[in-house]
Amino acid sequence: MSNKDPKTNKNINTINDGMKDRRDTELTFLKKVSEEYALRLTPNGSEQGEKRIRTASDEEYDKIINEYGTPKRSRSSQRKTRTITNSYYTATTTSNYNRISSRMDKMDNQLNNNQQNAIVKTGDFKFKITRNAITYAVEQNLPAIRLECEPKLNEHKDGAALIKELIKLIEDDVKKINPKIKTNNDIGFDTWFIDNKGDLLCYTNNIYLFIFLCDVQHVPKTIFNTNVKVILPKHLPPNRSIIIKGVQNSLGIEDIKNILEQKFKTIYIIDEITGTNNGKSRYVRMDLLSESEYKQILNSGIICMEGQVFHVVEYLAAPRVLFCSKCNEPGHSKKNCSFDFERCRRCGGDRNVGQHNECEIRCHNCKEEHLSTDYKCVAVQCYRRDLIQHIQQHPESLPNDIQLFIPTQYRRQGNKTISNPNVYTRQTPDNQQVKNRNNSEEWPQIPPPTRSTFFSSSFSKYSTNCPSDIMNNLKLQLNQIEINCALAKEEYDRKNMELKSQISTSINQIQSLITCCSSVIQKQNEAIAVLKNTINECLEFNHVTNQALCFIMDKSGDQQYAEISKQLSSIPFAERQSAINKFFSTYTPILDDFTMKLLEVTQHLHLNINNGL
Repeated sequence: MSNKDPKTNKNINTINDGMKDRRDTELTFLKKVSEEYALRLTPNGSEQGEKRIRTASDEEYDKIINEYGTPKRSRSSQRKTRTITNSYYTATTTSNYNRISSRMDKMDNQLNNNQQNAIVKTGDFKFKITRNAITYAVEQNLPAIRLECEPKLNEHKDGAALIKELIKLIEDDVKKINPKIKTNNDIGFDTWFIDNKGDLLCYTNNIYLFIFLCDVQHVPKTIFNTNVKVILPKHLPPNRSIIIKGVQNSLGIEDIKNILEQKFKTIYIIDEITGTNNGKSRYVRMDLLSESEYKQILNSGIICMEGQVFHVVEYLAAPRVLFCSKCNEPGHSKKNCSFDFERCRRCGGDRNVGQHNECEIRCHNCKEEHLSTDYKCVAVQCYRRDLIQHIQQHPESLPNDIQLFIPTQYRRQGNKTISNPNVYTRQTPDNQQVKNRNNSEEWPQIPPPTRSTFFSSSFSKYSTNCPSDIMNNLKLQLNQIEINCALAKEEYDRKNMELKSQISTSINQIQSLITCCSSVIQKQNEAIAVLKNTINECLEFNHVTNQALCFIMDKSGDQQYAEISKQLSSIPFAERQSAINKFFSTYTPILDDFTMKLLEVTQHLHLNINNGL
């Protein structure tokens, strides 16, 4: 049987193969265009699963799609190409292919032009990354504590006297709440001064003192006839803040407060994190005054609200941008600014000329309608990007105890945080010597260079074969384990101190109870001795009286009195008195022995208290 078409005298298989090849060509082209477009819109190709903020390119793409239609093939064009005729199939396929190609080329050209314009627009801003800007970005100093005074302060000596009295009034409470603070020398401000309003601005890097003063109840309202009011900061430091992820928009902030305040007693503020609302849920930040509650929540990793479990992570601050208060440009401070006049953030004009409370808002960097220090500004975004890239290239500039959060659009290889790598790679020679000394089969390693030759070669061989990401993750995990161990040790010490204080309180109570029992027993012994003497005297008196009556009755000679006298003579007064004496003689030593044991227990408790349990 022949495979040729009777009308065209051509092989049917050849036509089918041609149809398949053309369809594969179309699908391959569309797939390639879709992948290229996705790569253009994605800020970092290595990020997978991260939510991307809608940009101006998306709006432009929607506009193009609405104008030219969807880039996918319609079902009608697919059905037309199924007609198995020579010239019609070829013409239909070619026309559809050419129409799709021209439409996609036009879309690509327009998107490329928009991206080139954006690059030209953002590339015009040149700001220097100074040492002050890097220091300001990575250091996380605590904000100032403002003490509003009434009447206002004018003299420095008045402020010094008020600060000294404040420290004197709160130092006992600070040490009581924070056992880590041992002496009064640890309590104080790093610096303070009187501002132009007559109030006190106090700075401290002691987080325990800062958190203590953030509670209004801890600060006295009156000091030296001066009314003092603490102006609280909006948020606590990052190491007292947590993030609740994926909270639905149906749960308002007030509802969340009402629910969580029943579980946690030291909530400072609960607020929504700007820019995390995707229409259905958002991230919520919660600040806590208590370190124990903060660690408890982070260790559990979850919070339950309205029967739903929400994941909880620690809050990490992002690198900050230093703005000049004179020219409002990023990268330097007013001290190092060479601008001619003080520029307004709103309109860009001279602040000393005219009123600038209601002037036109127009950024002097990009000419858009926003403040010049707003993070929406393209110039600020470019500087922030360059600053974060510089910090990523030089992570050794970070302090040892600082870990920064990297925004999504600036990440490399999906790393969400950045910290100083020298903290995790530091190892002392003493630790190496201890490690080598544990192996009894090795020779003693005398010179320092050859002491760790074997270990360093093994480590270098392993590190060359192991990717840097795995090593960094391993270092981070080991550091986290070390931090968790330190936290567990602190928690153990805290609970141990609590148990010791509770035991000491119980011992004092038992000691007072023993003293009370000793006094009661002593009084009881005295009462028993008096009772014994009284009973013996009564028995003796009855015995003498009985003998006198018997003698009188015998002298009378009356037979009736003789019988009564016989009955009285038969009463065993001597036996009763001997029985009472025997009972008291056995009971008294028991009480004395019990009293001595109580005294020994009291002395033992005294010794335990004096020796620190």
